[in-house]
Amino acid sequence: MPEYKALKLSSPAFLREDSPIYEAKAIVFDCDGVLIDARDSYNMAVVKTVEYIMGKLTGIRFKAKRDIIKALYLLRSSGGFNSDWDSTYCIILKLFSELPESFLSKFNSLLQGGKKENLNLYEKLNELSKGLKKTIKGEQLKEALYSLEDFKADERGYKSVEEYLFSNSNQVKSQALKNLKEFLNYPDEVGFSLISTIFNDYFYGPELDERLKGLSRFRLKRLINYERVLVNEERLKRLKQLFNGKMSLATGRSYRGTRYTLGKLMDYFNLKVSVFLEDIIREKRLKGEEYEALVKPNPYPLLKASEVFDGKVIYVGDSMEDLLMSKRANEIENRFFFVGFYSTNLNPSKHIELLKKEGADLIVKDMKDFLEALRREE
Repeated sequence: MPEYKALKLSSPAFLREDSPIYEAKAIVFDCDGVLIDARDSYNMAVVKTVEYIMGKLTGIRFKAKRDIIKALYLLRSSGGFNSDWDSTYCIILKLFSELPESFLSKFNSLLQGGKKENLNLYEKLNELSKGLKKTIKGEQLKEALYSLEDFKADERGYKSVEEYLFSNSNQVKSQALKNLKEFLNYPDEVGFSLISTIFNDYFYGPELDERLKGLSRFRLKRLINYERVLVNEERLKRLKQLFNGKMSLATGRSYRGTRYTLGKLMDYFNLKVSVFLEDIIREKRLKGEEYEALVKPNPYPLLKASEVFDGKVIYVGDSMEDLLMSKRANEIENRFFFVGFYSTNLNPSKHIELLKKEGADLIVKDMKDFLEALRREE
């Protein structure tokens, strides 16, 4: 592990001793965990989607926020889960794999009856739920929560979890998992996959995602409204001065969702080169084109968002896939530094150690401390 120097800031901060990070002339930001606190929006959309689908499948009122959040951070620490749809899918898949074989056999037999094409996504889920009613007890579902402590996940994301579960299960379980994947129709877009549809219904609602019109099932305040902006205009002005306006975004979010939360603060960034992966993935899927090579931790988002900037570039993120993306970008253009924020992480001390192990150039709590660290080198 590289050597680090502790900085005297308001919260623990560490600078890699051999890093020339202060030579950077431009800066690219992730959004969630850096500019936006998404713990009550994206994180809760994962929780609610898992609880809803597992509750429907088992016929049991299922509440497991604490366990699901821990599983979510565990998946993110693997470096392959920039998409919360992927995380949601893997948590459901893992829970399902631990259900009793009698339940899984019943599930398989129901799906062998053929698809009912005249039903929409929610109606298909409700129909399956009726057939599975009273085939499992609440205690058995609770026991499955212990499985969320280990996913065997890696940088390949959901495919690594699928590979492990599909290849390490008996015939009944393996078939049930494959049937579940087909039933959920994952991965696919809103209106085609239960996971993306329910997730976006909780997060955006039909007001912000027009694909949900006629499909939406929830009458509630959408979770995006619970987001909190982590940066103010004064700090963005200061950053713009420090980097001569050379600032952009490389985020997994959509443009619309980012603009909704950040408002006019988005105008401080070069939006012509900024990358909004949710939009890119949607477009690629609709065209039937491959998109996985564009997703974090692959380097495309950072390379694209910095293509008009000369010289060294800082990327500010909060996750392992952000750090790994910057390392992979350096294999192509050796000019990137990584700054890791930890203010919204579930286990800050553990996250700091992971960032150190992977060689982050600078580790700070939040934007306030980041600016303070930059001032020390002016």
